[in-house]
Amino acid sequence: MTDAQVGVTVAAVPPERDIGAGWSAARKVAGYSAASAMSLYLLVKVVWIAVALHRRAGAGPGLGQADSPRDR
Repeated sequence: MTDAQVGVTVAAVPPERDIGAGWSAARKVAGYSAASAMSLYLLVKVVWIAVALHRRAGAGPGLGQADSPRDR
């Protein structure tokens, strides 16, 4: 669907003309940097969850991490 079909008015000025080519490049670099930082954060969270599940699975039925026989 186009903007006209939806009823939304959008400015048709490209960012390069609106704020300058240098600022547009800076925005692009900042966007890629933020995306890579969030990807690293997601990877760390997935690893933490995998390790936590692995430790909990080895604890035995009904035992939490603090009650694990491995800690004694």
